[in-house]
This record gives sequence, structure tokens and C-alpha cells, in this order.
Amino acid sequence: HTLRMDPVEYADNKVKPMDVRGRVVLECCSGLGYVTSSLLSRGAKRVVSIEADPAVLQLSRYNVHSSSLGDPRVDLLVSDVVVAVRRMRSEAFDVVIHDPPTLKRDTGHLFSLELYLEYSRVLKRGGVMYHYLPHPGEKYRNRNIGKGIVSRMRTAGFRIVKETNDGLYAVLVRKPTVEATE
Repeated sequence: HTLRMDPVEYADNKVKPMDVRGRVVLECCSGLGYVTSSLLSRGAKRVVSIEADPAVLQLSRYNVHSSSLGDPRVDLLVSDVVVAVRRMRSEAFDVVIHDPPTLKRDTGHLFSLELYLEYSRVLKRGGVMYHYLPHPGEKYRNRNIGKGIVSRMRTAGFRIVKETNDGLYAVLVRKPTVEATE
């Protein structure tokens, strides 16, 4: 998501504010596995990582920093995130990391209330979620998609506890009582 710093350091900066030691983590949109690597190095017990693009996983075979995707503590799923999460057991995770590609026409479902409701279902109450916050159109079109993301996350039962330029940290405070209407 950035050219501002080393991708290993960038991934670690996302994980650092959360206590993942001994925790079960759901990582969505794993890409080349930089976040997975950081989670494991910080003591995550198990990581379920989802990546929809087989081409990205093919590239990971040639990236020295992607070896964590083959770690025995990692379950790597090649699937659309929404489809995969729907099949998961309720309250199975302590932490969710949602690091989708930048919002485009074909990635809009990765920012949907439907997905956030599924995250609230699979996350334990009091669990923590990190959500990458893209900024398409802000510079030239004065567009802020973050407000919509925050609103949908709140509807799904999350309380935003920290916002950085690149993401949101939230805690699941209640199970939602609404159904996805998107």
C-alpha cells in the first residue's frame, strides 16, 4: 500500500499496536505475507490467512519475505474473503486484520456492511480488528471513504479506538442485531 517505507517495516507497524501473542488471528487479503510474518514474529499462536488472487500467491514463492505463508502455524486459504468468512465458526478469532487492496469497482465488497457483520460474528467479544484505510480520490476529488467505513463498522458492533493515516483499530463491543442490507 505504500512506497514510503520498507514493506516489512510497514506491515510490522500495523501489527505492533495489538497484542497478538498467543492469539488466533484472521488475516484477510494476505498478499505477499508481510503481515503474516509480523504476526508470527510477535507470537501469534495461529494465523488463518485469506488471499483471493492466485497470481499474488505465485509471486510469493519468489519473495524471501513471503516464507511465513508456508509456516505450519498458518492456514492459507485461496478464496474470496466474504465467501471464506461466511464458512467460519462464530467467535473463532481473537484478532482480525483486514488489509484489502485499494477500493475499486471490483473490490467494493471488501468494504461492505455484510463483511463487517461476518467479522463481528467470527471475532470474540472484546476482540480487536485492524482495518487498512485506503484514500482513493481524497487528494483530487475531496472524497473520504473512511467515514462510510467507520459507520458500517459501528453498525456491525465495533468501537473505533485508534485511527492512523493508514488504518483503524477497533474493538468488538457488541454483537450486531442488524442484518446486512447492502
